[in-house]
Amino acid sequence: MPLPWDQLTHVIEIFEDEEETWRLIEQMVNIRYLVVVRPFKLKRSAGLSWEWPSLLLTVDSLECLTVNACDKDWIVNNETLIQPELEGLSFLDHFQFPNLRSLRLMMWSELELNNPDAYARDTIPRFLGRLKGYRKLEYFSLSCDNVHGLDKLFGAIPTIKTLDIHLRRQPEKDSTALFEALTIKDGSEQYLLPRLQEVVIDLTTSCRWGSLRFEELLAVRGFLISRLERLLPGANFKLVLYGTDPALIESYVSGIDDLIEAGICCEVYHIASDMGDPDVDSISRWWMLRDPELKDWPEALDLRRCQ
Repeated sequence: MPLPWDQLTHVIEIFEDEEETWRLIEQMVNIRYLVVVRPFKLKRSAGLSWEWPSLLLTVDSLECLTVNACDKDWIVNNETLIQPELEGLSFLDHFQFPNLRSLRLMMWSELELNNPDAYARDTIPRFLGRLKGYRKLEYFSLSCDNVHGLDKLFGAIPTIKTLDIHLRRQPEKDSTALFEALTIKDGSEQYLLPRLQEVVIDLTTSCRWGSLRFEELLAVRGFLISRLERLLPGANFKLVLYGTDPALIESYVSGIDDLIEAGICCEVYHIASDMGDPDVDSISRWWMLRDPELKDWPEALDLRRCQ
């Protein structure tokens, strides 16, 4: 029996065909919350075009979109494709979401925005262009190994109020990059993410180097102090920490306890040890737990047990 797609407001689905994906979303005239999990099945060799309909589909009702493109690799004609999740990002090329408030992206490897390779050279500029078009975006979540070009990413999403970021395999040398990018420089009138009110950081990675390093602590403090100084009267700034290592989380909290007293809100969530495997499938499970749009949808949260 066919589903009443035109009546559904919340959909979590695995799509395997480009045209079918497009046609189904076209029928979802009341869709508000959509999760697209591993949405593509490659049927051609690398470098050939995909079979998307040529029309750009406008989905006025959609407010919250998740694209989970975390396949480790895809094999096509005995050839392993590099960075297959970039094809997941290109999902955005075929739709317009004028009322999108929340966007969540899961990728397997690094997101290279500064010097994309030949495979990504066209995809990355289009991706950044799409982000700039989401003028009502308030919530942005990204899970990937690492990001190069945070200024380009944040420059494309100036309206967001909440940033949820999980850099799973960030090397030690890049440990301060996120906080430095978000720090407001002294006397600066223009800075990245001017509406930012909340940062959610997932400290569960496969390559953590133990407790909070001194350089990282300085960067965290500099970032929080700069945001605290720019708060309007009555406003607050929130830092939310997730992780499986209580000692690591405690090193963060103890390192900013004076800033918490000064007005920074800090929330801490420990992830159960049985969900602490850095494998992407388990990451998907706890990542769903903190999606604010799922708080009132227990059936969807239960899917974490069977992903």
